[in-house]
Amino acid sequence: MIQTGDHHRRLLWALSEAGQASRTELAAAAGLSKAAVTAATRELIGSGLIAEAEQVRRAGRPSTLLTLRSGAVWFAGLSLRPGRGRIVLCDMKGHIAGRRDLPGRRDPHEICATLESDLEALLADCGVERDAVYGMGISISGVVSPEQDVCIRSTLMGWNDVPLGRMATAALGMPVLIENDANALAIHEKLFGGISGDSLALVSVGVGIGGALFIGRQLFRGAAGGAGEFAHITVAPGGAPCICGKRGCLDTVASMRAVATAAEEAGLEETSLDALERAAAHRGDSRAIAILHRAGEALGLALAHLIQIVNPGHVIVRMEADTVDGLYATALAQSLDANVLPQMRERTALDVGTALEGGHAAGAASVAAHRLLLTPNTKQRKMA
Repeated sequence: MIQTGDHHRRLLWALSEAGQASRTELAAAAGLSKAAVTAATRELIGSGLIAEAEQVRRAGRPSTLLTLRSGAVWFAGLSLRPGRGRIVLCDMKGHIAGRRDLPGRRDPHEICATLESDLEALLADCGVERDAVYGMGISISGVVSPEQDVCIRSTLMGWNDVPLGRMATAALGMPVLIENDANALAIHEKLFGGISGDSLALVSVGVGIGGALFIGRQLFRGAAGGAGEFAHITVAPGGAPCICGKRGCLDTVASMRAVATAAEEAGLEETSLDALERAAAHRGDSRAIAILHRAGEALGLALAHLIQIVNPGHVIVRMEADTVDGLYATALAQSLDANVLPQMRERTALDVGTALEGGHAAGAASVAAHRLLLTPNTKQRKMA
């Protein structure tokens, strides 16, 4: 058993970003002396959290690379959405070892009442002992307290001031942290997506739209925990009513729900984004083309505003669709390019891709890893 002190967590964070690194590289990345790195890596190797990998020959003598050990510690993740839930088990590299789909429950007491049995069934599937699980994260659509224990508001779940994190911690007897679902995805991308640099913006496009920001390698929450409410940027003043109570929000134009609504109103049989992309590409359907172009253009404009204000090094768009290189994405990129200063666009990497299968639950597990193990300057915790 070891105490994950500041030096340990700095090194674990650096390895999560790099994948593999030498002790010299870790010293530079973590801002530690070589002596401190030597001592801390010895303890981490002894605890089984990291391992020596291969030797590489560079200038001077060969260097031994270090890497995180996949099965040393496990993190559970639970995603909650109206109508469905999912629980996964992830290792320290963010890999999903097992998953289970769960009934969609809205009552927080019902969710916590079955949490123990849901986790035990998943662990049995994976052949993992309970003592090897370091904590759980829960992702939800909504605003979460900075302490990650209270859901301040979730319109989709119909919650206000629900202490879900505390309830789940009591039910499981292990640390449980809750997080906004887009924030959870951003944490997963930052820890395990191979993204270097200090800043990124993530936008998730599904039934609704979510947003998250990493600034200075820290998740930016804002004064009231609501930073990243990207869905409710106004893009069509006086437009369609939004579930938030406003009109013309990005969510009413560019989300999968908005696209499906527009398709139904246009009399199209195809309502999913993938089906509309096929209708546009194969039949040249003008209605499908107009809907996809309007949605992608609105998202691109909103992203341009985001880049102008925050200037992130990476913008990641994760879509719950198979077609991520069609008209929607093309209109997005064109709109972004047309509405952002060229010098800022040149320094911002844009990555549009399909959301990871089980991504929200994997993101939830990453929340536990990020807070409990990998984040520097957090309270020390014992780790088996």
